[in-house]
Amino acid sequence: MFDSMVLPFDGHVEEFLRLIRAFQILILAAETGAGKSTRAPLAMLKAGLGGNRKIGVTQPRRMAATLLAHWVSDSNGTELGGAVGYQIGKEFEMSRDTRLVFMTEGVLLAQLQSDPLLMRYDVIVLDEAHERGVNLDLLLALLKGVLAKRSDLPCQESTPKVHLSDTAIPGLREQ
Repeated sequence: MFDSMVLPFDGHVEEFLRLIRAFQILILAAETGAGKSTRAPLAMLKAGLGGNRKIGVTQPRRMAATLLAHWVSDSNGTELGGAVGYQIGKEFEMSRDTRLVFMTEGVLLAQLQSDPLLMRYDVIVLDEAHERGVNLDLLLALLKGVLAKRSDLPCQESTPKVHLSDTAIPGLREQ
């Protein structure tokens, strides 16, 4: 099936994991279809990032959050709601075992109201960050404050439009 396809990200998993552990903020830029939205979160899950907390992945659209959760869960060989889940609005498919959560930007904004330091998360991924909107802009501003108070929280922005600095993963940068 599709999960057996080799994607550009697959050749850079170790470098990505090294960078996500080394820096509080990591911008991952690559062409569409490179594996940023599927393989990167799965690599973090398999590497044990999240620990007793969760890896949160935001998406600008509800459909993307649910489809990616299904895809990544299937690629991981687990049932949806197990290690991989999603939350969109009041609808969710998660359990106590869920470590990787795909959600809309609005869900993370709502969680900030009751958990201002996002203590349930070890890693936060703002996927499709090039699709700027009010929710994402607000999240970026609020997360700046969270990151200042939580040096343990890595934050990854995943966007095909941002060019990386010299800390880029060679071969994933836009040409």
